[in-house]
Amino acid sequence: MNVLFLIYTGRHGQGGHLHSLNTISRKIAEGHDVKVVTIGRKICAVLEENPYFDSHIYSGGASSFFVPLKVMRKCRSGRFDIIHCFDYPSFYYASFSDLMQSITIVNRCGGPNPLKSPYVRKLIVFSEENERWFKKKSPKSQVVVVPNRVEKREPSYYLKRNILTSWDSFVFIRTCRISEAYRKSILDSCRLVEELSLLSNRKVKLLLVGDIQSKSLFEYVSTMDVVKKGMVELITDEELTKETAKHLNVADAIIGVGRSAAEAAALSKPVLAIDSSGRIPVLLSTESQWKCALRTNVSERNKFRAEDQRKNLELILRMISDDAYYNAISKLSFKFFSSFYSSELILDKYSKFYHSDCVAEKPGLKDSFKRIYGLAKQIFNDFFKR
Repeated sequence: MNVLFLIYTGRHGQGGHLHSLNTISRKIAEGHDVKVVTIGRKICAVLEENPYFDSHIYSGGASSFFVPLKVMRKCRSGRFDIIHCFDYPSFYYASFSDLMQSITIVNRCGGPNPLKSPYVRKLIVFSEENERWFKKKSPKSQVVVVPNRVEKREPSYYLKRNILTSWDSFVFIRTCRISEAYRKSILDSCRLVEELSLLSNRKVKLLLVGDIQSKSLFEYVSTMDVVKKGMVELITDEELTKETAKHLNVADAIIGVGRSAAEAAALSKPVLAIDSSGRIPVLLSTESQWKCALRTNVSERNKFRAEDQRKNLELILRMISDDAYYNAISKLSFKFFSSFYSSELILDKYSKFYHSDCVAEKPGLKDSFKRIYGLAKQIFNDFFKR
């Protein structure tokens, strides 16, 4: 089959969904003909290096009005069997390329359940949370969970530890854009090392790696005592933040949200998840905790039991000091990578969905108007936002 992937890169050309597409498209290309086209103000450096990258369509200012026409030309020029949109913006821009959604598939790559969303005939989601929501909200759609999006990489892919930090500390890492969207996970991670420094006999350190998208948040974190004392190190150089996954292996444990949790599990590293009602991340030390976190795609919306919260700090301290316990937690992480995240299952799962008969209803007139309205809003946003 000929598959065209479309994805919106926005103003920054960064984000976990872009890396997920990079992995998924490479795997699907093992059994299908694949092309990747990006839309937005900025090209994603990672996707530009993808061997199946075809072109970038600039969307900003007046050029935004011409994007739907350019996407339509691209779709028709390749005689594609599948138009695979990796987010809603690219789906809106492809509005006129397949009006009845006969060959269109959309990925919803995590995030909270949307209050408003367009009707999609065939939808792929990464979490049970999204699956339940869309099946209830849009029962006419064909919705499937396919969380697989991370490959196990060769050791040569990762940066060596001595490039970023010394060996004398137990190192945690949080890789994310320094933006208001990740404020809680960043501050919770800083609080964790602050508390551990008072209780552990071993030095602890946090590496916070990411592009600065909120100057006010960056300045706030920079003034914190844990940063001034060297317990938290901020790594924001553009060359080092282009592909933050390369940093994960330098850490002993990873504080993960979404894709970074999956990449941590692929490395057989202990994973800590954000607790929406807690002050510090929770160590995923049991199968039930992992399953709880996976329901929300290991997001900041995780809600752990009160019992887990009480024992949490004690178990983190044990992980730091007890090698046997550390190894057991690491094996558990890899178990969930193999069964839930591994890219080895991508080709089979996506191929089945591509070839499956679409049992969902075609969009009605009301659905089409909503989609046109979504396109108008997308063009408006791209026209005015800098």
